[in-house]
Amino acid sequence: MASIYQKPTGKKRFVVSFRNPSKNWAWDKVTFAKEEKLQAEHALAQFQHMENCLKIGSDDWKKIFTVAKQEKTLEEIVKAYTKNFLVNKTNYSTIKRRNTCIGRMYQVFDKTTIAANVRNTKRNDTLGWQLFKDHYSHLSRHTVNGYLTELRHMFEWAKEMELIDCTVINKHDFYTKDELPDIQKKVWTNEEVFSLLHHPNLTEYQKEFVTIYVLTGLRVVEFLGKQFHFEYREFEWKHIDFDNHTVAIYVKRGKSRVFRRVHQDVIDVFKKWKSQGFKRPLDFNYKYLNDNILPPICMTTGIKFTMHDLRRLNAQLARPALGLDGAAKSIGDKTLAVVERHYAGISFAEMDRINDVVKEQLTTVTETATA
Repeated sequence: MASIYQKPTGKKRFVVSFRNPSKNWAWDKVTFAKEEKLQAEHALAQFQHMENCLKIGSDDWKKIFTVAKQEKTLEEIVKAYTKNFLVNKTNYSTIKRRNTCIGRMYQVFDKTTIAANVRNTKRNDTLGWQLFKDHYSHLSRHTVNGYLTELRHMFEWAKEMELIDCTVINKHDFYTKDELPDIQKKVWTNEEVFSLLHHPNLTEYQKEFVTIYVLTGLRVVEFLGKQFHFEYREFEWKHIDFDNHTVAIYVKRGKSRVFRRVHQDVIDVFKKWKSQGFKRPLDFNYKYLNDNILPPICMTTGIKFTMHDLRRLNAQLARPALGLDGAAKSIGDKTLAVVERHYAGISFAEMDRINDVVKEQLTTVTETATA
């Protein structure tokens, strides 16, 4: 039978032991703070009643159990999710992203809000998650959908763990495809590409920096020598095979380093930097790059672009000659991942052809711009 005892010390003084129906009536326990004595006694009475119902073959215990699940607050769900799900995650970015989304939710709904009541929360004729979307109307709708996706993951986890038995976020709470704006992506002109590589006021280092990212199409972090919380991903000289023209990098969501064949021009830049005594090929983190490396290049060339736009440039150079699949392989995007996982993987010979085509296209574009 369910029981209660009081600990002499600690924040959680009252411990109620009970048989948990969600765990096939295995023994479980729940704790309460010193000032929550009445709540602890109330919980004890409920658990004892549920056990008595079970003994006499009555299903009335289900009414109590269902109500208990429905009365879970947002704070209780978040605590359970943090201690039983996020605690097992090893990716710092995942943990940070989920916690950010939870913080965004608390800006709209109080922590004490019953999860089952969120959809019916009403303010000035606005209901549920529309309140959330209105509160963040200054942000991109794609961003808001991203928040909702992460939060729905948490609530679905709570439902699967039988903490709640209601749907807190469903597909109708998201912005639909028709309601989302088109994703704006930069399309490079021949004149911009020429300026990017040959502007007279750019330093040699700035031109070389641009060259390695354009010719490889890698994500910015894949080449960085300093990565806070991800030190094992840092790119060092030992990760370059100068003889075989390969680099060993961590790709997005990768669990180990993969080898990418790169163009001779990229190897030449790395050789030059190493001979100049650079501690690492790119011995700085993303913030330093974004604050100190990229802005002067944009200002000098008069071109507003991001590091991801250099990755786009690689794909835009590759696609006319190699098609969509070749462009995807050139930047190591999803198509490449599927080929590597399910088939033979992209060969070094393919990588060589891709690198040569990108270099040839780059030369053609710059020569056209000067004609």
